[in-house]
Amino acid sequence: MTETRSVAVVTGSGSGLGRALAARFIAGGNRVVGLDIRVGEPLDGLTEIATDITDPAAVSAAFQHAAALGPLEVLVNAAGVYPRSTLADATADLYRRIFDVNVLGTVLPTQAFVAARDDAKRGCVVNVASVDGIAATGISVLYSASKAAVVNLTQGIAGELAEKNVRVFAIAPDYIATETVIELVGGAIPDNAATPQQVADTCWDLSRTDAFALVTGQTLVLRKGALDV
Repeated sequence: MTETRSVAVVTGSGSGLGRALAARFIAGGNRVVGLDIRVGEPLDGLTEIATDITDPAAVSAAFQHAAALGPLEVLVNAAGVYPRSTLADATADLYRRIFDVNVLGTVLPTQAFVAARDDAKRGCVVNVASVDGIAATGISVLYSASKAAVVNLTQGIAGELAEKNVRVFAIAPDYIATETVIELVGGAIPDNAATPQQVADTCWDLSRTDAFALVTGQTLVLRKGALDV
């Protein structure tokens, strides 16, 4: 009898880091379900579901679908938006967009993941935060605040989810060399930018059930120099 593969769910799977994460977990042997408002090009081994991650009903339905494919093992909350904003040009609409996707879009998938999985099996949630959530930048004040909320959320839910056999981490990368980031900074890859694949490899390592067994609630800062050693 063929053993049922465990499922990894990746939000923001349609492009950029989310796409690299989906590919990494597929390569590692997981069945991968991707959630994105717009699905990407077909990827062998990836089941993509067009999902608004700020809609509770849509998120719940997507995770029920994912759970029907196999035991839920991993959730990577990689979906995010990062328009620049200062205090002077911040608007209510921009605030709601950034916080809805970056914060509510982390809370709802995590709730649905926990509700749909078997507590007897070990699991892991990896939230994608940012160094801007640890040391805020004046050119992206709303984005920085939203990622600080993700860091705090990760710490806040760790004890609650430990009781359900789920470890929780956040990663705080510097620049990641995705097409969107390269366009945002003017078309050149920043010297301190890690590749999406390097970041995806780190998330994979964190998610392994035999790795960091006694660690939860931590945010790991990712630096290109450290990754390249």
